[in-house]
Amino acid sequence: MPLKRRTFLQTSFAGGLIGATWGTSVLSAADPSQHVSSLRLAPHLGQFHKHAGEDWRAQLDFMAEYGFQGLQENGLMNRSPRFQWELRRELESHSMEMGPFVGVAEYAAVLFGTSYESGRRQLWRRHRQALGVAQRSGASSFIVVPGKRDATVHKSNQLEHAVRFYQEFAVECENAGVNLLLEPIRHCTASALMSTPMFLSSLEETINLCAQVNHPRCRLLFDVYQQHLQLDDFANGLRQAAPWIGHIELGDSHGRKEPGTGEIDFSNLFAALKSHRYDGLLGLEHGTSIPGEAGERALLTAYQQLGLLSTDFISA
Repeated sequence: MPLKRRTFLQTSFAGGLIGATWGTSVLSAADPSQHVSSLRLAPHLGQFHKHAGEDWRAQLDFMAEYGFQGLQENGLMNRSPRFQWELRRELESHSMEMGPFVGVAEYAAVLFGTSYESGRRQLWRRHRQALGVAQRSGASSFIVVPGKRDATVHKSNQLEHAVRFYQEFAVECENAGVNLLLEPIRHCTASALMSTPMFLSSLEETINLCAQVNHPRCRLLFDVYQQHLQLDDFANGLRQAAPWIGHIELGDSHGRKEPGTGEIDFSNLFAALKSHRYDGLLGLEHGTSIPGEAGERALLTAYQQLGLLSTDFISA
């Protein structure tokens, strides 16, 4: 009988016993700090503006003070080159890593369909522009949503185009020391965009593309919130994706808020990630269940109780 997403395997991905469930309260798990000390959190600018103020430098100071080791800034492409350089210097002064940003996000157009050859130059330009931002800001990776599915051609033709393109582009990523993160998208918020599915709409499709590209710089983004909603067997999906995961985004399900507000057992999740020797950043791709300063404190408390942050803030 297959396990559903709320039930965790009785054995870990490394073969040792874990013996917990995804559906139990994360904050009641016993001594999670034994499992998660190597995992590093990456919030966004603005997530702590109630405590740190509106100045982005002050926000980075706050993050560093309370133990955050990275930053995920999705909108970095829209910032000026000067800001990108300044952000890099500020992060380096705190020994923090610049994590991913959204580099190419195509939700409406087809990128690898019948018009691929004619649009190839533009596709290269968009990806190289994102790669340039990564190099300027010191980002370790950037996110790609590679467009819609072309209903007029067989999917294998689209896949062939995508494999060839990303095999070539991965060489440039390797030279720059930057990872490409392919993100599967099951749905769009605007109804007009939902008439045709995305080219990568499932974890399985994204794993397949990464496997065929077969380059260490071509990775996938694993959104815990989205995959918990979509996968019948979350643990098995994580295990299958593990060799290709380049970045993980966090958010409890349902609601996409801080850990402890939904169904996911994050202590168990983090133990599984450590068993896979995952050493990338964990992006805080979620909101808070409470508005204002109290919500920011609840977010910090959740990760402190999981052992990923300093406990000083709770007693401050």
